[in-house]
Amino acid sequence: MLDRESYVLVQLLGPEDPQVQALVWAMRDPKMRDSALTMLRGLARERGIDPDDPPVFGMPNGLSPSDYPLGRAKCGDMVGEEVGLSREDIQAGGGIGIFGTSGLGKTTLVKILILKFLGKSI
Repeated sequence: MLDRESYVLVQLLGPEDPQVQALVWAMRDPKMRDSALTMLRGLARERGIDPDDPPVFGMPNGLSPSDYPLGRAKCGDMVGEEVGLSREDIQAGGGIGIFGTSGLGKTTLVKILILKFLGKSI
């Protein structure tokens, strides 16, 4: 069982990441727990995440390829995978929610989506 800090770092770094999985495994041993947490915190710093002030959302991992790429995910200084929508996402039904406070670029994002759907470049 992971403590809150370890759980948050694992989710931010990606629970499928082999390095993260190895550290989680090591944390199962009480003698290794402190060392593994220190290494997990170091891995977070290496990847641009301040473990003392983690972001609210982590980097998306293992995304399906985007037919309508919008850009790359970013967390602090770390740039991650390409993000966008795929035909599969759209055909699955449902809707698209775009949330954020005033001035974050929601309208601009919708405009970019419309241009991408129309096959026009930005």
